[in-house]
Amino acid sequence: MDAFDHYHPNDDVSRSLSVLFILSLTSLFLLFRLDTFELLIATGNSLAFGPSDALLAVWHIACMLMCLSAIIHLYRMKTGHMIVRSHEKKVDVLVHPLGIHKFVTISSWTLLLHAMYFSSATLVSFFSLS
Repeated sequence: MDAFDHYHPNDDVSRSLSVLFILSLTSLFLLFRLDTFELLIATGNSLAFGPSDALLAVWHIACMLMCLSAIIHLYRMKTGHMIVRSHEKKVDVLVHPLGIHKFVTISSWTLLLHAMYFSSATLVSFFSLS
């Protein structure tokens, strides 16, 4: 854990980006080399028969309502307990966010993104049913 408190003065961002770029190029090459699009076309008919549109709309509505109720519950809670890492002092600090400030963690972002997705999926379901 002591190594966590020591940062390298020159983090090697260029090497990290190079590895990411090489992996992306390799993935694109394999995508076309393995003819993935033909495989998707060949299996497309097996993927076409899913649940009915009404059942899918009910599922989207239920998930959207669950996300919205979690957001409302998170917002109405009195205070939160969040342990954050202070990079300047290199110590863990306990903070108590209130209201909208509780939506700064990655799990809160994930919850908000799920709510946005299921809201848009609910709209698309209504459009496909009408």
